[in-house]
Amino acid sequence: MRRPADKLHCVFPILLLVALAVDSYGQRPEPQLTVLAEDSLHRGNLYVLTGEVQLESGARVMGKIETVEGDIYLEDNSEAGEIRSLNGEITIGANCRVGPLYTEEGGVEIGPGSRINGDIQSPKGDVYIEGDVTVVGDLKTELGDVEIEGATVRGDLITRHGDLSITEGATVKGSILIKPRSSELRGRGNELEIYIGPGAMVTGDIRVSSLKDSVYVVIEGGQVQGRMRNVFKEEEEK
Repeated sequence: MRRPADKLHCVFPILLLVALAVDSYGQRPEPQLTVLAEDSLHRGNLYVLTGEVQLESGARVMGKIETVEGDIYLEDNSEAGEIRSLNGEITIGANCRVGPLYTEEGGVEIGPGSRINGDIQSPKGDVYIEGDVTVVGDLKTELGDVEIEGATVRGDLITRHGDLSITEGATVKGSILIKPRSSELRGRGNELEIYIGPGAMVTGDIRVSSLKDSVYVVIEGGQVQGRMRNVFKEEEEK
C-alpha cells in the first residue's frame, strides 16, 4: 500500500486549528500533513480543510475523518468512524476497522482483512479491494472501475459507467445494478464489461436498467446465482 508523500508533519490537535484557519488576507493555509501517532486515540471528529491525513499503525479515531482537499491514509490495524473526502484518495491498510467511505473525486483502496461498516461511495474514482475484506453495505460508483479480489460485499454493487472485476473467490451477496448510461458513452467501443473470475460469486441478479446500454458479462470459473437481465453473456468456462 502506498504512503502519502512526505510533507510538514504536525501532531493533532495543533495542526487541525491551523488547517481550518485562514490568514488575515482570507487565504487558505498551505497544505500540510496531519499525523495521528501509532497506537494513539482521538475521541472526537477530525476535520482538515487542505492537506493529507495519516493514521499510523494502530491509531484510532472514534469519530469521523473528513477532508476537503487532501488524501486520507490509514496504516495497518487502524480504526475510524465515517471517512469522507471531496477531492482526495482514501487508502485503508490491512486489518483496519472503519465506517462508511465517501470520496467525490478520488479513488478508494482497501487492504486485506479490513472491515467497512457501511457503504463505499466513489462517484468519480476507481475502487480496489484486496484480500479478505468485508463491506457491510453497498459499493457505489458512477464513472470509476471496480476491482474486487477475494473480498465480500454484503450489499449491492452499483455503477453507471465503470467496468467491474470480481475475482479470486470474491462474493457479492446482493445484486449488480447498472444504472442508465449517458448518451455520449453509449455505442460501439464504449461497452461496459462485468468480469466474474475464478471462484467468484454473485448471489443476486445482474440487472441493466436500460436496453440501450451494451453490457457484457464474462464468466470464467465463477458463477451468478440470480438472473441476468439485459446483458450479453459473452463467455463461460467451467
